[in-house]
Amino acid sequence: WYQRRVRGNIDTTYEFWLAMFGLFVLGMLSEVVKSFRGCLVAEAAVDYKNSENKPILGGKDPSRSYWEKCCVHGILTLVYLIETVLMILLMLTFMTYNVNFISAALLGVIIGYFLFGYSRVQSAAVSC
Repeated sequence: WYQRRVRGNIDTTYEFWLAMFGLFVLGMLSEVVKSFRGCLVAEAAVDYKNSENKPILGGKDPSRSYWEKCCVHGILTLVYLIETVLMILLMLTFMTYNVNFISAALLGVIIGYFLFGYSRVQSAAVSC
């Protein structure tokens, strides 16, 4: 059992389809995280007129403490780290040169962008 798991081979049809599904989900998850980070950045940078809703990352607002700005920047950095790790895993999928795995990852990215990428397009249009 241990030797079979160390080799990392896909021996059964079940393992193959499980790997395909996992790569599909990985592709979708990368788009979800990318859209989530875009929404966080857009929300943090918006200059609200209401005094209760102040921009978190804006340097012009003296009522926000340095600690609050660092916490928000830390969260954005953590989300960016997760996004980068997912992209590296997708890159490693492409380096296998397995057409089935590449197709599953691409399909996941495409469907993820279709479902979640619209919010990035809207936030870019608002900020321009």
